[in-house]
Amino acid sequence: DVRVHTITPTFGSVAGGTLLTITGVGFSEDRFNGNNQVDLAGVNCPVISFYSTPTRLVCRTPPRPQGLPDNRAVVRVVVDNKRIGLCASCSFEYSERLPPPSLLSLHERYMYETHTHTPRTHAFS
Repeated sequence: DVRVHTITPTFGSVAGGTLLTITGVGFSEDRFNGNNQVDLAGVNCPVISFYSTPTRLVCRTPPRPQGLPDNRAVVRVVVDNKRIGLCASCSFEYSERLPPPSLLSLHERYMYETHTHTPRTHAFS
Protein backbone atom coordinates (compact mmCIF):
# COMPACT_ATOMS: atom_id res chain seq x y z
CA ASP A 1 0.00 0.00 0.00
CA VAL A 2 1.04 3.58 -0.68
CA ARG A 3 0.27 5.92 2.19
CA VAL A 4 0.93 9.65 2.37
CA HIS A 5 1.51 10.90 5.91
CA THR A 6 2.49 14.57 5.57
CA ILE A 7 3.33 17.30 3.10
CA THR A 8 5.50 20.34 3.75
CA PRO A 9 5.14 23.14 3.17
CA THR A 10 1.35 23.25 2.91
CA PHE A 11 1.32 26.47 0.87
CA GLY A 12 3.29 28.22 -1.87
CA SER A 13 3.16 30.71 -4.73
CA VAL A 14 0.52 30.55 -7.48
CA ALA A 15 3.48 30.79 -9.88
CA GLY A 16 4.68 27.36 -8.72
CA GLY A 17 8.28 26.40 -8.05
CA THR A 18 7.90 25.45 -4.37
CA LEU A 19 9.83 22.34 -3.31
CA LEU A 20 7.16 20.09 -1.81
CA THR A 21 8.24 17.25 0.51
CA ILE A 22 5.87 14.31 0.89
CA THR A 23 6.45 11.69 3.59
CA GLY A 24 4.84 8.28 3.67
CA VAL A 25 5.39 4.62 2.88
CA GLY A 26 5.18 2.41 -0.19
CA PHE A 27 7.06 4.73 -2.54
CA SER A 28 9.31 3.09 -5.14
CA GLU A 29 12.46 1.57 -3.68
CA ASP A 30 14.56 2.67 -6.66
CA ARG A 31 14.59 6.45 -6.46
CA PHE A 32 16.29 6.94 -9.83
CA ASN A 33 14.57 4.30 -11.96
CA GLY A 34 11.41 3.89 -9.92
CA ASN A 35 8.12 5.20 -11.07
CA ASN A 36 6.98 7.71 -8.44
CA GLN A 37 4.60 10.39 -9.70
CA VAL A 38 3.03 13.25 -7.79
CA ASP A 39 0.20 15.46 -8.93
CA LEU A 40 -1.58 18.46 -7.48
CA ALA A 41 -5.22 18.64 -8.56
CA GLY A 42 -4.35 16.40 -11.53
CA VAL A 43 -1.32 18.44 -12.67
CA ASN A 44 2.14 16.82 -12.59
CA CYS A 45 4.50 17.93 -9.82
CA PRO A 46 7.88 16.74 -11.19
CA VAL A 47 9.65 14.48 -8.69
CA ILE A 48 13.29 15.33 -7.98
CA SER A 49 14.79 11.85 -7.71
CA PHE A 50 18.04 12.96 -6.09
CA TYR A 51 16.19 14.11 -2.94
CA SER A 52 13.67 11.27 -2.84
CA THR A 53 13.72 8.01 -0.83
CA PRO A 54 11.27 5.11 -0.27
CA THR A 55 9.67 7.19 2.52
CA ARG A 56 10.10 10.73 1.13
CA LEU A 57 9.38 12.34 -2.22
CA VAL A 58 10.39 15.86 -3.23
CA CYS A 59 8.78 17.61 -6.19
CA ARG A 60 8.64 21.14 -7.61
CA THR A 61 5.09 22.47 -7.67
CA PRO A 62 3.57 23.51 -10.98
CA PRO A 63 1.78 26.85 -11.40
CA ARG A 64 -1.74 26.87 -9.96
CA PRO A 65 -4.08 24.87 -12.19
CA GLN A 66 -6.87 26.85 -13.87
CA GLY A 67 -10.28 26.61 -12.21
CA LEU A 68 -8.97 25.38 -8.88
CA PRO A 69 -11.64 26.17 -6.27
CA ASP A 70 -10.36 27.91 -3.11
CA ASN A 71 -6.73 27.57 -4.30
CA ARG A 72 -6.38 24.16 -2.58
CA ALA A 73 -4.97 21.18 -4.48
CA VAL A 74 -5.24 17.57 -3.34
CA VAL A 75 -1.84 15.83 -3.37
CA ARG A 76 -1.83 12.40 -5.01
CA VAL A 77 1.07 9.95 -5.27
CA VAL A 78 1.08 7.21 -7.91
CA VAL A 79 3.68 4.42 -7.75
CA ASP A 80 4.34 2.11 -10.71
CA ASN A 81 1.28 3.49 -12.53
CA LYS A 82 -1.10 1.56 -10.28
CA ARG A 83 -0.72 2.10 -6.56
CA ILE A 84 -2.27 5.37 -5.42
CA GLY A 85 -1.67 7.19 -2.15
CA LEU A 86 -3.88 10.02 -0.95
CA CYS A 87 -4.01 11.91 2.31
CA ALA A 88 -7.40 13.43 3.04
CA SER A 89 -5.90 16.09 5.30
CA CYS A 90 -2.94 16.81 2.99
CA SER A 91 -3.62 19.62 0.58
CA PHE A 92 -1.40 22.29 -0.90
CA GLU A 93 -2.70 25.87 -0.92
CA TYR A 94 -1.65 28.23 -3.68
CA SER A 95 -1.23 31.73 -2.30
CA GLU A 96 -1.40 34.91 -4.32
CA ARG A 97 0.40 36.76 -1.51
CA LEU A 98 3.65 34.84 -1.95
CA PRO A 99 6.22 35.60 -4.64
CA PRO A 100 7.67 32.68 -6.59
CA PRO A 101 10.78 31.08 -5.07
CA SER A 102 13.96 32.81 -6.12
CA LEU A 103 17.70 32.53 -5.92
CA LEU A 104 18.71 34.12 -2.63
CA SER A 105 22.44 33.95 -2.83
CA LEU A 106 25.42 32.79 -4.80
CA HIS A 107 28.38 31.60 -2.78
CA GLU A 108 31.86 31.02 -4.09
CA ARG A 109 33.83 28.29 -2.42
CA TYR A 110 37.55 27.96 -2.94
CA MET A 111 39.18 24.57 -2.69
CA TYR A 112 42.67 25.44 -1.48
CA GLU A 113 44.02 21.90 -1.76
CA THR A 114 43.37 21.71 -5.51
CA HIS A 115 43.17 25.44 -6.24
CA THR A 116 39.81 25.00 -7.94
CA HIS A 117 36.98 27.48 -7.84
CA THR A 118 33.47 26.09 -7.54
CA PRO A 119 30.39 28.36 -7.52
CA ARG A 120 27.52 27.12 -5.34
CA THR A 121 23.92 28.19 -5.42
CA HIS A 122 21.30 27.97 -2.72
CA ALA A 123 17.63 28.36 -3.65
CA PHE A 124 14.96 28.42 -0.99
CA SER A 125 11.22 28.36 -1.31
